[in-house]
Amino acid sequence: MSKNSEALFAFLQEKNGYVTAKELSSKGFRRELPLRLIEEGRLLREARGIYRLPETNPDPCFVLQYACPKAVFSYETALFFQHLITEEVQTHLSITVPQGFNITRLKNICPNLTAHYVQPERLELGLSYGTSPEGNPIRLYNRERCICDIIKHREQIASDIYVQAVQNYFQPKKNTFPKDLRLLQSYAHTYGIENQVYHYMEFLM
Repeated sequence: MSKNSEALFAFLQEKNGYVTAKELSSKGFRRELPLRLIEEGRLLREARGIYRLPETNPDPCFVLQYACPKAVFSYETALFFQHLITEEVQTHLSITVPQGFNITRLKNICPNLTAHYVQPERLELGLSYGTSPEGNPIRLYNRERCICDIIKHREQIASDIYVQAVQNYFQPKKNTFPKDLRLLQSYAHTYGIENQVYHYMEFLM
């Protein structure tokens, strides 16, 4: 194994088994190196400009995030990551993107993708940062934004998921995580769902 290959694999280990073409370029690796390693079967190309070690578990969330840095994981996916539901919805991933964004390229990466569209000024309302199940960085909504999203668009959420998420957020015995009710009320005002949120606060807390 050449010194360049050894250095690249060491860098991959530091990066949790994933690396992007941009990161490789910033570290001075020649473009031909990952291509040669892919031909040798020692590196996998996950999507355009992103690679992983064969022994590293696939991470569709991280790949989607790299392919669309503006995307924010939301709805069922964010509910699971924020511990508001206990079972991951494995049939699809849910993201929120700005209105007018074309997700065709993302569908090629993740066919079972559900995209929700919002006005650009609301895209980062409630934005937080976390990690995918494989430990890579992703963007997702905080619990308060998640709750407002599903209350506002209740018809889009399976009833069992909706009930579980609302109960886990509002009932003190159901959770141990911190919540920000003032922030929740602020989001509710923005969404025009104050009455629904106050109803849950009154009868479930």
